[in-house]
Amino acid sequence: MQTPIFTWLHVSDIHFGHGDAAHSWDQRLVLSKLLEDLQQRSKLDIPVPNAIFVTGDIAFSGAVRDRDEYDRARDWLNSVANALHLTSRDIFLVPGNHDVQRDVYTKDRDVKRLVDRLRSGDESIDDALDDQRDHDRLSQRLKHYLDFAAQFGQETREQQRLFWVQRIPLQYSLTLRVA
Repeated sequence: MQTPIFTWLHVSDIHFGHGDAAHSWDQRLVLSKLLEDLQQRSKLDIPVPNAIFVTGDIAFSGAVRDRDEYDRARDWLNSVANALHLTSRDIFLVPGNHDVQRDVYTKDRDVKRLVDRLRSGDESIDDALDDQRDHDRLSQRLKHYLDFAAQFGQETREQQRLFWVQRIPLQYSLTLRVA
């Protein structure tokens, strides 16, 4: 059997903080069963992942509706990493639309104007990201997510960055780039 060069676990749309008590019970059941399966992966002859990718909708409301959405996500992701003998630095995150703090749009007129101009096409995202004030305005909408994400991934990733690239050295002088 060949040994894979790089393996990963992909998790998406966890939505911590979503729903009522019944939904929360269902979510805890599913996530605990997934964790159990990962802890018993050796019985299933599944290779140990080199990384965990969590793409989109980690929280339900960007921690606006329920302030502990990211605390619960952090605890669960760290449990998954521990079960796979990985560290928090092996977890890579990408926000989804539910990770946006939508209340910032309604509370800050400058943010609202910028977002409206981006949506209408009157402003380009490249120009907005290149302008430090606009970059900061957009970052406000992801503040809770960015604070959460700073606990994961490689240490070279700057806090409050809206995008990043990570290079992971592999065997055979190969490098995997995760963007």
